Amino acid sequence: MRLALECDTIPGPFLKQRSEEWFEMRKTTKVTGSVAHIALGLESLNKQKVFIESVFSNVPHPEPTEQQQRAMNKWFQT
Repeated sequence: MRLALECDTIPGPFLKQRSEEWFEMRKTTKVTGSVAHIALGLESLNKQKVFIESVFSNVPHPEPTEQQQRAMNKWFQT
């Protein structure tokens, strides 16, 4: 069963991707396909908690630890 959303514009699933309207809608969308797995807690519950807090409570993302930063730097250098 699909829930209908009331809005005064074309619903998101019917917008042409990368159109001007699509980009405008994405500015206000909290959860997109790129982060849905995190929002649903499929990666880890801690990552879900951090995501929900940052998106819905305006709590900033924690800075990566030194070990995480080294790992990221190593990843991007290869």
